[in-house]
Amino acid sequence: MKFTMYYDGRLPSAANDNRIEDKHRIRKLLHLQLLQLFRDHPALPKIPEVDGRDWAHWPEWRWPQWQSAAWSEDVTVEEIGDLHFVPVVRETLRLICELDILFLRAGEPGVMERGSRLDIDNRLLTLFDALAIPNGEKARNYAIADATLSRTSPIFCLLEDDCRITAINVRTDSLLAPAEGAHEDDVRLIIGVTLKANVATYANLSLIS
Repeated sequence: MKFTMYYDGRLPSAANDNRIEDKHRIRKLLHLQLLQLFRDHPALPKIPEVDGRDWAHWPEWRWPQWQSAAWSEDVTVEEIGDLHFVPVVRETLRLICELDILFLRAGEPGVMERGSRLDIDNRLLTLFDALAIPNGEKARNYAIADATLSRTSPIFCLLEDDCRITAINVRTDSLLAPAEGAHEDDVRLIIGVTLKANVATYANLSLIS
C-alpha cells in the first residue's frame, strides 16, 4: 500500500530543543490527511456516516466494535490522558514503512551549514517525531493540554514509533515560491509512504498488497 502526504509550514531543527509544540502542530495537520485516508482507502476499516459524522466529530468517545481482532480497541488505540491516538504502522499489525521525501526549503541546493537551526538531519528528526504518536512525559502532557484535538474522535498518526521506519530516501531542493510572509525555516514536504510487513499475516495482507 502506498500513499502520499504533504506538509507546508515551519520545520525547525530539534538539535537543541525537543520542539514539543512544533511536533504537535505538524501532527495535527497530518492527522487530517490520515483521517481522509481512512475514509477513502478500501483496505482500511470504515464506519457508517451518521448525521454527517464518520471518523470525526463524535458526540462521545466510542470505538467501533470491529469483527477483526486486528482492529479491536485494545490493540489499535493508544490512550494518552483523555486523547485517543490510532497509529497505522504498528506492531500489532506487524507493519513497517519506507519513506520517500521531497524536501523543499529556502536556500541554494547543497549549501546548508551543519549544526545550524536550518540543518537537514535535525529538522528531519522533528518530522519523524511528528509522524508518530507522542511519547515522553513532556510530549504527553502537551498533548493532553491541547484543546484543539478532539477528546471524542480518534487522532490518526502514521507511526506507533519512528523505529518502524525501515528505509528513508530524502531529496532536497530549493523552495522557489515560498508563501508571502514565510519564515526562514518554512518547508514544503512531499512524503511518499510505502507500507510493508516484517511478517505477513491475514490482518495485514490487504495493506501490503
